[in-house]
Amino acid sequence: MQAGQVIDLILRVDKYYATTFVERPLHPNQTVVPCDGEQVLLTAQVPNTQELRRWIMGFGVHAQVLAPASLREEMRLLADQLQAMYAN
Repeated sequence: MQAGQVIDLILRVDKYYATTFVERPLHPNQTVVPCDGEQVLLTAQVPNTQELRRWIMGFGVHAQVLAPASLREEMRLLADQLQAMYAN
């Protein structure tokens, strides 16, 4: 993660949780479009920060990072670590 870097974020989010960022957009350039009956796609250019990661993790299994690939991989590794921690 590079502090101050702006990334093109794409999230798939359960429709129920979409009101969170519709009411309080991440950025003026944000778009939210339906991708199926139960989910929406959020796209926005946002700062690449720890706060962003905490915000995404707050959605738990209700949000999936699609891009950028580096952030998606970070979330996957974190999920693996959580699974290993709770497996015992």
